[in-house]
Amino acid sequence: MYVERPMQTVLKWLPFFAIDIEDWPSLASYVARIETRPSVMAAIEAEANAGRG
Repeated sequence: MYVERPMQTVLKWLPFFAIDIEDWPSLASYVARIETRPSVMAAIEAEANAGRG
């Protein structure tokens, strides 16, 4: 789904606000599931490589 990558990004920002996602196990497992999806993995890789080349 299209919302998964933006949601994963926002949830990954939590440590910058001193919020531990492990305090919410359902959110932590949601992020773990999102990160295994091929479309999300491809988006993360594309973003990492965007400034190169």
